[in-house]
Amino acid sequence: MDTGVTRRALLGSVGTAAVAAARGSVPTARAQTGGEWPTFAFDAANSGHAPDAQGPTEDVGGNWRVDLGPGVASSPALVDGTVYVGSDDTHLYALDATDGSEQWRFETGDRVTSSPTVVDGTVYVGSNDGSVYAVDAAQGTEEWSVETGGQIAASPTVVDGTLYIGSRDDSVYALDAADGTEKWTFETSNDVSATPAVADGTVYVGSEDRRLYALDAADGSEQWRFETPAQITGAPAVSDDGGTVYVGELAGNLFAIDTESAEADWGVNTGGAIVASPAVDLETVYVGSRSGTLYAFSVAGGDERWSFETGMQIVGSPSVAGSVVYVGSQSRAVFGLLTTDGSRLWQFDTEGFVMTSPAIVDGTVFVGAGDGAFYALQEGARLPTTETPTPAGGSDGGSSLLSLLVLPAAIVTFVAFLVGTGYVAKRAGLFEPIEQAAPDPPDSGVGDGESDGSGAGDSGGSEGPAVGGELFPVWDVVIDDVIGRAAESRRTATEDILITKHVDPDTLAQPMVAYEIESLWDEPVTVRLSEPLAGSGIPDEAIGRLGKGWQVLDGRILYEVELEPEGTARTVVARSDRSPDEIETLLAKPRVTVEQ
Repeated sequence: MDTGVTRRALLGSVGTAAVAAARGSVPTARAQTGGEWPTFAFDAANSGHAPDAQGPTEDVGGNWRVDLGPGVASSPALVDGTVYVGSDDTHLYALDATDGSEQWRFETGDRVTSSPTVVDGTVYVGSNDGSVYAVDAAQGTEEWSVETGGQIAASPTVVDGTLYIGSRDDSVYALDAADGTEKWTFETSNDVSATPAVADGTVYVGSEDRRLYALDAADGSEQWRFETPAQITGAPAVSDDGGTVYVGELAGNLFAIDTESAEADWGVNTGGAIVASPAVDLETVYVGSRSGTLYAFSVAGGDERWSFETGMQIVGSPSVAGSVVYVGSQSRAVFGLLTTDGSRLWQFDTEGFVMTSPAIVDGTVFVGAGDGAFYALQEGARLPTTETPTPAGGSDGGSSLLSLLVLPAAIVTFVAFLVGTGYVAKRAGLFEPIEQAAPDPPDSGVGDGESDGSGAGDSGGSEGPAVGGELFPVWDVVIDDVIGRAAESRRTATEDILITKHVDPDTLAQPMVAYEIESLWDEPVTVRLSEPLAGSGIPDEAIGRLGKGWQVLDGRILYEVELEPEGTARTVVARSDRSPDEIETLLAKPRVTVEQ
């Protein structure tokens, strides 16, 4: 099979029938929706293309903004003037599309990163608590729920009265949309965190077992599978004619697979992991990469039409409306680009990472950010702040004279920062090993929870350099830098503790992991989290000592901190036992225990 990808490139990147019919479906590709965006990537094929939608093209600003807890990693859906979106605070929200006012909220047992799907008055959504929920769109009350054996990050796809969804229990489920009754289950060999695409009676779904599966929508029987070099975490997208399915994977490859032969028509490498789904129109497939670049490839042969640099990784799927492609980036910005040449029409700067896919309805872009902000963006709008529009770039794919002037200065500043911080960090014991834990953790291994929450200090009791009796604030500097340069961030919730992990795999010799820990308890608690080391017999030197509370015990690293009611803490650790390519492992949910 000639995919156009060299081996070197691959290795170098890493109910009843009547009731069911009444439940309807999300649109198929090219469907007319009359001002709706009812599901992730717009339609059941995950095309990300709304040909009749019109979004803003110039002078774009915030019409309104609402804060939805600690973070938004769920992409929105919009039907009948209401926006539905999940939050890391464990709720599904219904917001008025005109002003962002809350209509209702529905609580699940964990963060909601799944994107909702709205069909005939019911909102379907998954939760990291492992359940799929059907919620009344008008009232926000539960109609039914079904529990799976793992977290659900994927979004539901509803076609002809059947809901299809993947779970991190290694399975794909087909449920009756009317009451949640299981119709069939298909087991893979690893987590299924990607949203299924459904077209012409076939369910296409990727798994972290490095396979794209084509399943019969009626009974779940396997029609074919396509092997990929790396894990698939992003949803596949199916072309309008149903003849090609496009899928990316963590080695950075995008494949165009013939749905009849199950062979790749072509494949290209983007130079960075692809964690989100592509969008496809009649002529072009658009895909973002952890390289920070949005690519446009010809559907005919995979030739690159243009590329646009956003400045940091892209982990959300692009959306296409009319002649504009909309995409968010962890550069804390949303971009509007011409589909023809990638020239930047506008840029809206956010305060948090943008990890979601925009929804475009009636001249408005709806998108969430990692700091919990959710925005409605329109032409000529301005939030009641100091918000000013970012000038559009030229026709060269977004580069401008300003960026050319700023870049050298940024490099000089960064080099100077690393030299200065590296010196102070070394003096502070940043790269010394964690002290081997005694059978009973020492008292000095517990943070006080009363300071800046950075966990600055030494798990063995010795002090770092002090200024005026206080520890030098290098820890905050390092933590801020790791968060700012993180290749990816992920938030999880356990026992009313929210933990956000940020992984910077490239800046230093070993991957750096920063933790932000937030308590939702109304009383003081002691929080302990632990992570497995890579293999047995890992020496202490494999882990950098980066603050009070860290220790090594029984093949795991452990962190302990005392938090006041609704308190927070931050810490950072260097993972020399892990490869920079193991970002998914480094982002994995830690084991958490809480004591009152």
